[in-house]
Amino acid sequence: MEAKRIVVVGATSGIGLDVARLFISRGWFVGVAGRNTQMLDALKQENPSQVYTAVIDITHSDAPERLSHLLEEMSDDNKVHFLTDKIRNNTQRINNIISDILNLFSDKPRNTKLIPLNPFLQAVISEARTNDETSRAKIRTDMDATKEYAVFFDAGHLEQILHNLMLNAVKHAGRDDVEITVRTRIGDVGRFLYIDIQDNGRGVGADDEERIFEPFFSKRHGTGLGLYLVREMCVANQAQIVYVRKEIGACFRLTMERYLANEDDPNEDIQLL
Repeated sequence: MEAKRIVVVGATSGIGLDVARLFISRGWFVGVAGRNTQMLDALKQENPSQVYTAVIDITHSDAPERLSHLLEEMSDDNKVHFLTDKIRNNTQRINNIISDILNLFSDKPRNTKLIPLNPFLQAVISEARTNDETSRAKIRTDMDATKEYAVFFDAGHLEQILHNLMLNAVKHAGRDDVEITVRTRIGDVGRFLYIDIQDNGRGVGADDEERIFEPFFSKRHGTGLGLYLVREMCVANQAQIVYVRKEIGACFRLTMERYLANEDDPNEDIQLL
């Protein structure tokens, strides 16, 4: 029979310590994590074959990475290694979202810069095709119209906006064969360009169109923050996001100012049209 395993965080004092000792006494392999190195060493010395230790302070940013290492140390199972990779990736994404929320309500200057649009979009789409959350969607592109242009934007914000919109399509399309089209075009009037993210799903109900960008509005699974963050990040970068009604699926349109970028050095010799 395969030995059972458990990880106890906060295992160097109080209830956490009692729980760790209880499972040790029942023959489990126990990963103990906490800040008190002396207690960790004592538990290891008492039961060297059963106990794995890690110094972890959950208030520090390296806590998820240290926890992942502890899990890997406790098992040679490839599935465990796969899951720890997912923990790292998802924790990083959560940290990014929290950071974005904090940045939206702070006075810190944004890290805005001129971004050659098409190469940036291709990189984000390539990541989406392998990302666990969005990889099941078939992503098409139609971006010839903007191959010579750049946008002035915070790169982290733009990446998060595109990820949130594609993830929204996967979650709410209501079908397994999700198709997403990323389409760019030049505005009919003025200095603007558009990025459309359109899916082949069930779309947004007419009664919900006015509410989809509200915080915590969600009729299905999710926090209801994805589209709200998209809107706030657009506002922070002087861009606009709107829902465009289509016969099939949902379509979200980003509108932003366009720039001409030198192909040899996109951060030099750039002119506002």
